[in-house]
Amino acid sequence: MSPVNVWNETLDINQHLDAAGGLDLDTDEGQAQFEKVKGAVCGELRKSRHYRTDEQLQQMRSGPYTDERGEALVLASLIKDLSEAGSVEQFDRELNLVYAWGDDRRVWLGG
Repeated sequence: MSPVNVWNETLDINQHLDAAGGLDLDTDEGQAQFEKVKGAVCGELRKSRHYRTDEQLQQMRSGPYTDERGEALVLASLIKDLSEAGSVEQFDRELNLVYAWGDDRRVWLGG
């Protein structure tokens, strides 16, 4: 019997998080690296089949509610909150929501 792939989608955000280990956020360089990590994680999430551009979301907002619209709005909100996180603690809280989102939608987010 062959193994069954339980994942509907693969987005490896952990590759970007692993590179962020040991950042010193008290330095300008550390802050710049933190911003890069946030950007890389958000960029990876934008590769999702659920992601829609702002323009696409605007077009969807005026129409009837659909599962596709709901999924796109949830992901857009998660990406926005991650990108606006001003501290590691806030970023970690938002990441927990991203992992829950991934688990609910069977999206593999990295090993």
